[in-house]
Amino acid sequence: MAGVIYSVGVAAIKESGFVLLDACDGECVSLGMVVRQIALGIPGVSAAHVVRLRPTGPVFFGEIELTVPREMTVERFDAIRLEFSRRVKERAPEIESLSVVARPEAEKAAA
Repeated sequence: MAGVIYSVGVAAIKESGFVLLDACDGECVSLGMVVRQIALGIPGVSAAHVVRLRPTGPVFFGEIELTVPREMTVERFDAIRLEFSRRVKERAPEIESLSVVARPEAEKAAA
């Protein structure tokens, strides 16, 4: 009986520590990879950086930075953001909210 109580206590402490440290477990990491792949499948997105997911109860909240052309308009990026959000909801409904930030591509060096 003492062994069961001890093992449950250790598991509870470990889980609480992860929550307090805002740590990401295996499910969170795999969801991050899915989100990155979805982003790279959107026309106009050249890279996806800094995918951060945080578990909050049974759902996840997150952030992602998408690299887009420097000359892209805000209106075009908003269309990309909406399409990206729609695809994420279809493939990963456990992600409740995802903040999407535009990051301009680096300027090309003059030849």
